[in-house]
Amino acid sequence: PLTWELVTPCSTISKSSGRISSSSSSQKSTTLLVAQYDAGPDVTSDQYGRMLNATSVVNRAYAAKYGHDYLLLRGFYLLPPRFGGGFRTGRSNKQSAAMATYTKLAVLRFALDDTEKRYVFVALDSDALIVNFGLNVANAYDMEANNTLLVAQRVSGTDTNSWDINIGVTMWNVRHEQAWRVWKQWYRRCWFRVATHQPPEDQKPLHGVLRDMGDDRPVLAIAANDFRYGYGTVVKHFVRPAAESTWAEESYDSSKRVRDVIAAARDVCGRNNITTFTIGI
Repeated sequence: PLTWELVTPCSTISKSSGRISSSSSSQKSTTLLVAQYDAGPDVTSDQYGRMLNATSVVNRAYAAKYGHDYLLLRGFYLLPPRFGGGFRTGRSNKQSAAMATYTKLAVLRFALDDTEKRYVFVALDSDALIVNFGLNVANAYDMEANNTLLVAQRVSGTDTNSWDINIGVTMWNVRHEQAWRVWKQWYRRCWFRVATHQPPEDQKPLHGVLRDMGDDRPVLAIAANDFRYGYGTVVKHFVRPAAESTWAEESYDSSKRVRDVIAAARDVCGRNNITTFTIGI
Protein backbone atom coordinates (compact mmCIF):
# COMPACT_ATOMS: atom_id res chain seq x y z
CA PRO A 1 0.00 0.00 0.00
CA LEU A 2 0.92 3.63 -0.41
CA THR A 3 1.24 5.80 2.67
CA TRP A 4 0.82 9.47 2.00
CA GLU A 5 0.91 12.76 3.80
CA LEU A 6 -0.49 15.94 2.28
CA VAL A 7 0.40 19.22 3.97
CA THR A 8 -1.72 22.16 2.81
CA PRO A 9 -1.52 25.79 3.98
CA CYS A 10 -4.34 25.05 6.42
CA SER A 11 -4.06 21.40 7.40
CA THR A 12 -2.10 18.14 7.40
CA ILE A 13 -3.74 14.94 6.20
CA SER A 14 -2.06 11.56 6.65
CA LYS A 15 -3.42 8.29 5.39
CA SER A 16 -2.41 4.74 4.61
CA SER A 17 -4.24 3.56 1.55
CA GLY A 18 -3.82 1.74 -1.72
CA ARG A 19 -5.13 4.80 -3.52
CA ILE A 20 -4.53 8.44 -2.75
CA SER A 21 -7.32 10.94 -3.17
CA SER A 22 -6.67 14.31 -4.77
CA SER A 23 -9.86 15.75 -3.27
CA SER A 24 -8.84 15.25 0.35
CA SER A 25 -8.86 18.91 1.34
CA SER A 26 -10.86 21.92 0.34
CA GLN A 27 -7.96 24.12 1.46
CA LYS A 28 -5.40 23.04 -1.15
CA SER A 29 -3.15 25.47 -2.92
CA THR A 30 -4.21 26.07 -6.52
CA THR A 31 -0.74 27.20 -7.56
CA LEU A 32 1.90 24.56 -6.84
CA LEU A 33 2.41 21.13 -5.31
CA VAL A 34 5.84 20.01 -4.10
CA ALA A 35 6.08 16.21 -3.89
CA GLN A 36 8.64 13.65 -2.74
CA TYR A 37 8.53 9.89 -2.46
CA ASP A 38 10.45 6.81 -1.31
CA ALA A 39 9.92 3.13 -0.60
CA GLY A 40 8.96 3.62 3.03
CA PRO A 41 10.89 3.21 6.30
CA ASP A 42 10.66 -0.59 6.35
CA VAL A 43 12.42 -0.94 2.99
CA THR A 44 14.36 2.22 2.23
CA SER A 45 18.07 2.03 3.04
CA ASP A 46 19.31 4.05 5.98
CA GLN A 47 21.14 6.39 3.60
CA TYR A 48 18.07 7.27 1.55
CA GLY A 49 15.96 7.57 4.69
CA ARG A 50 18.39 10.04 6.21
CA MET A 51 18.54 12.07 3.02
CA LEU A 52 14.75 12.25 2.84
CA ASN A 53 14.55 13.26 6.50
CA ALA A 54 16.82 16.21 5.69
CA THR A 55 15.40 17.28 2.33
CA SER A 56 11.77 16.98 3.40
CA VAL A 57 12.37 19.48 6.22
CA VAL A 58 13.57 22.05 3.70
CA ASN A 59 11.00 21.32 1.00
CA ARG A 60 8.10 21.44 3.47
CA ALA A 61 9.33 24.79 4.76
CA TYR A 62 9.64 26.13 1.22
CA ALA A 63 6.09 25.06 0.36
CA ALA A 64 4.79 26.63 3.58
CA LYS A 65 6.54 29.94 2.86
CA TYR A 66 4.67 30.43 -0.42
CA GLY A 67 1.38 28.82 0.63
CA HIS A 68 1.97 25.77 -1.55
CA ASP A 69 1.13 22.15 -0.76
CA TYR A 70 3.62 19.41 0.11
CA LEU A 71 3.02 15.72 -0.57
CA LEU A 72 5.11 12.84 0.75
CA LEU A 73 4.24 9.48 -0.77
CA ARG A 74 5.83 6.28 0.53
CA GLY A 75 5.50 2.77 -0.78
CA PHE A 76 5.17 1.07 -4.16
CA TYR A 77 2.99 1.92 -7.13
CA LEU A 78 4.13 -0.71 -9.64
CA LEU A 79 5.24 -4.21 -8.68
CA PRO A 80 5.88 -7.31 -10.83
CA PRO A 81 2.92 -9.66 -11.40
CA ARG A 82 2.52 -12.26 -8.65
CA PHE A 83 5.15 -10.49 -6.59
CA GLY A 84 5.75 -12.48 -3.43
CA GLY A 85 6.21 -9.54 -1.10
CA GLY A 86 9.74 -10.61 -0.30
CA PHE A 87 11.06 -7.20 0.67
CA ARG A 88 13.95 -7.07 3.07
CA THR A 89 15.28 -4.08 4.90
CA GLY A 90 18.61 -2.27 4.74
CA ARG A 91 21.48 -2.33 2.25
CA SER A 92 20.75 -5.91 1.16
CA ASN A 93 17.50 -4.79 -0.40
CA LYS A 94 18.48 -1.88 -2.64
CA GLN A 95 17.06 -3.58 -5.72
CA SER A 96 13.63 -4.07 -4.09
CA ALA A 97 13.62 -0.54 -2.68
CA ALA A 98 14.46 0.73 -6.16
CA MET A 99 10.95 -0.20 -7.27
CA ALA A 100 9.88 3.00 -5.51
CA THR A 101 11.27 4.93 -8.47
CA TYR A 102 7.94 4.18 -10.18
CA THR A 103 6.09 5.94 -7.35
CA LYS A 104 6.95 9.13 -9.22
CA LEU A 105 4.16 8.10 -11.59
CA ALA A 106 1.75 8.02 -8.66
CA VAL A 107 2.55 11.52 -7.46
CA LEU A 108 2.09 12.89 -10.98
CA ARG A 109 -1.18 10.97 -11.27
CA PHE A 110 -2.27 12.57 -7.99
CA ALA A 111 -1.76 16.03 -9.49
CA LEU A 112 -3.46 15.12 -12.77
CA ASP A 113 -6.49 13.65 -10.97
CA ASP A 114 -7.07 16.83 -9.00
CA THR A 115 -10.35 18.46 -9.98
CA GLU A 116 -8.85 21.80 -8.92
CA LYS A 117 -5.70 21.37 -10.95
CA ARG A 118 -2.66 23.30 -9.84
CA TYR A 119 -0.69 25.16 -12.44
CA VAL A 120 2.62 23.56 -11.51
CA PHE A 121 3.67 20.28 -9.95
CA VAL A 122 7.26 19.80 -8.73
CA ALA A 123 8.56 16.26 -8.22
CA LEU A 124 11.77 15.87 -6.22
CA ASP A 125 13.82 12.75 -5.54
CA SER A 126 14.63 12.07 -1.91
CA ASP A 127 18.13 13.46 -2.52
CA ALA A 128 16.90 16.84 -3.83
CA LEU A 129 16.07 20.04 -1.96
CA ILE A 130 14.98 23.54 -2.91
CA VAL A 131 17.73 25.99 -1.94
CA ASN A 132 16.51 29.33 -3.30
CA PHE A 133 13.80 30.52 -0.92
CA GLY A 134 13.78 33.92 -2.61
CA LEU A 135 12.27 32.46 -5.79
CA ASN A 136 8.69 31.25 -6.15
CA VAL A 137 9.21 28.52 -8.71
CA ALA A 138 5.50 28.47 -9.49
CA ASN A 139 6.06 31.61 -11.56
CA ALA A 140 9.69 31.22 -12.55
CA TYR A 141 9.41 29.58 -15.97
CA ASP A 142 6.14 30.97 -17.37
CA MET A 143 4.96 27.45 -18.15
CA GLU A 144 1.38 28.47 -18.86
CA ALA A 145 2.28 31.42 -21.05
CA ASN A 146 4.86 29.43 -23.02
CA ASN A 147 2.66 26.32 -23.31
CA THR A 148 5.36 24.27 -21.58
CA LEU A 149 4.50 20.83 -20.23
CA LEU A 150 7.76 19.91 -18.52
CA VAL A 151 10.84 21.71 -17.17
CA ALA A 152 13.98 19.79 -16.19
CA GLN A 153 17.78 19.95 -16.32
CA ARG A 154 19.30 19.19 -19.72
CA VAL A 155 21.78 16.31 -19.65
CA SER A 156 23.38 16.68 -23.07
CA GLY A 157 23.09 18.44 -26.40
CA THR A 158 22.04 21.98 -27.17
CA ASP A 159 18.32 21.68 -27.88
CA THR A 160 16.27 23.88 -25.57
CA ASN A 161 13.49 21.28 -25.69
CA SER A 162 15.71 18.21 -25.57
CA TRP A 163 14.28 14.84 -24.53
CA ASP A 164 17.57 14.08 -22.73
CA ILE A 165 16.79 15.45 -19.28
CA ASN A 166 17.38 14.39 -15.70
CA ILE A 167 14.03 13.57 -14.13
CA GLY A 168 15.14 13.60 -10.49
CA VAL A 169 13.88 17.19 -10.43
CA THR A 170 10.93 17.99 -12.70
CA MET A 171 8.28 20.66 -12.98
CA TRP A 172 5.02 19.76 -14.73
CA ASN A 173 2.22 21.95 -16.02
CA VAL A 174 -0.61 19.56 -15.18
CA ARG A 175 -3.12 21.69 -17.07
CA HIS A 176 -1.25 21.19 -20.33
CA GLU A 177 -3.29 19.52 -23.05
CA GLN A 178 -0.73 16.75 -23.48
CA ALA A 179 -0.15 16.02 -19.80
CA TRP A 180 -2.46 13.00 -19.58
CA ARG A 181 -1.22 11.49 -22.84
CA VAL A 182 2.40 11.73 -21.74
CA TRP A 183 1.59 10.23 -18.34
CA LYS A 184 -0.27 7.29 -19.89
CA GLN A 185 2.53 6.51 -22.32
CA TRP A 186 5.14 6.83 -19.59
CA TYR A 187 3.10 4.53 -17.36
CA ARG A 188 2.78 1.88 -20.09
CA ARG A 189 6.49 1.88 -20.79
CA CYS A 190 7.31 1.60 -17.10
CA TRP A 191 4.78 -1.16 -16.59
CA PHE A 192 6.33 -3.11 -19.47
CA ARG A 193 9.68 -2.96 -17.70
CA VAL A 194 8.09 -4.13 -14.45
CA ALA A 195 6.05 -6.90 -16.05
CA THR A 196 9.09 -8.22 -17.91
CA HIS A 197 11.26 -8.06 -14.78
CA GLN A 198 13.72 -5.52 -16.14
CA PRO A 199 15.80 -3.45 -13.69
CA PRO A 200 13.84 -0.53 -12.18
CA GLU A 201 14.18 2.53 -14.41
CA ASP A 202 11.76 5.40 -14.99
CA GLN A 203 13.99 7.91 -16.76
CA LYS A 204 14.61 5.92 -19.95
CA PRO A 205 10.87 5.24 -20.46
CA LEU A 206 10.09 8.96 -20.17
CA HIS A 207 12.96 9.77 -22.51
CA GLY A 208 11.37 7.43 -25.05
CA VAL A 209 8.00 9.17 -24.74
CA LEU A 210 9.53 12.62 -25.17
CA ARG A 211 11.76 11.54 -28.04
CA ASP A 212 8.74 10.18 -29.93
CA MET A 213 7.00 13.55 -29.62
CA GLY A 214 9.39 14.99 -32.18
CA ASP A 215 11.08 18.36 -32.41
CA ASP A 216 8.10 20.35 -31.20
CA ARG A 217 7.89 18.61 -27.81
CA PRO A 218 6.68 21.09 -25.11
CA VAL A 219 9.76 20.70 -22.91
CA LEU A 220 12.08 23.30 -21.44
CA ALA A 221 15.47 21.62 -21.02
CA ILE A 222 17.46 23.97 -18.83
CA ALA A 223 21.12 24.46 -19.63
CA ALA A 224 21.83 26.84 -16.74
CA ASN A 225 22.57 25.62 -13.23
CA ASP A 226 19.00 25.87 -11.91
CA PHE A 227 18.70 22.14 -11.14
CA ARG A 228 22.26 21.08 -11.96
CA TYR A 229 22.93 18.43 -9.38
CA GLY A 230 25.01 19.58 -6.39
CA TYR A 231 25.66 22.93 -8.10
CA GLY A 232 21.99 23.81 -8.47
CA THR A 233 21.03 27.41 -7.76
CA VAL A 234 17.30 26.69 -7.43
CA VAL A 235 17.30 22.99 -6.51
CA LYS A 236 20.31 20.93 -5.48
CA HIS A 237 20.12 17.31 -6.53
CA PHE A 238 22.75 15.00 -5.07
CA VAL A 239 22.65 12.13 -7.57
CA ARG A 240 24.31 8.75 -7.12
CA PRO A 241 28.02 8.87 -7.98
CA ALA A 242 29.28 6.99 -11.01
CA ALA A 243 30.77 4.40 -8.67
CA GLU A 244 27.24 3.51 -7.58
CA SER A 245 25.94 3.16 -11.09
CA THR A 246 22.97 0.93 -10.28
CA TRP A 247 20.45 0.76 -7.47
CA ALA A 248 21.71 -2.73 -6.60
CA GLU A 249 25.36 -1.65 -6.28
CA GLU A 250 26.55 -2.21 -2.72
CA SER A 251 30.31 -1.76 -2.98
CA TYR A 252 30.23 2.05 -2.87
CA ASP A 253 30.12 3.82 0.47
CA SER A 254 27.88 6.83 -0.20
CA SER A 255 28.12 8.26 3.30
CA LYS A 256 29.77 11.39 1.87
CA ARG A 257 26.72 11.94 -0.30
CA VAL A 258 24.49 11.72 2.77
CA ARG A 259 26.70 14.18 4.61
CA ASP A 260 26.58 16.56 1.65
CA VAL A 261 22.77 16.44 1.58
CA ILE A 262 22.54 17.07 5.33
CA ALA A 263 25.08 19.91 5.11
CA ALA A 264 23.10 21.55 2.31
CA ALA A 265 19.87 21.19 4.30
CA ARG A 266 21.46 22.70 7.38
CA ASP A 267 22.76 25.60 5.31
CA VAL A 268 19.30 26.32 3.87
CA CYS A 269 17.72 26.03 7.32
CA GLY A 270 20.26 28.42 8.78
CA ARG A 271 19.79 31.02 6.05
CA ASN A 272 16.02 30.86 6.28
CA ASN A 273 15.48 30.52 10.03
CA ILE A 274 13.96 27.06 9.75
CA THR A 275 13.96 25.76 13.32
CA THR A 276 10.94 23.45 13.32
CA PHE A 277 13.00 20.29 12.91
CA THR A 278 16.44 19.12 13.92
CA ILE A 279 18.40 17.37 11.21
CA GLY A 280 20.59 14.69 12.71
CA ILE A 281 23.85 13.25 11.49
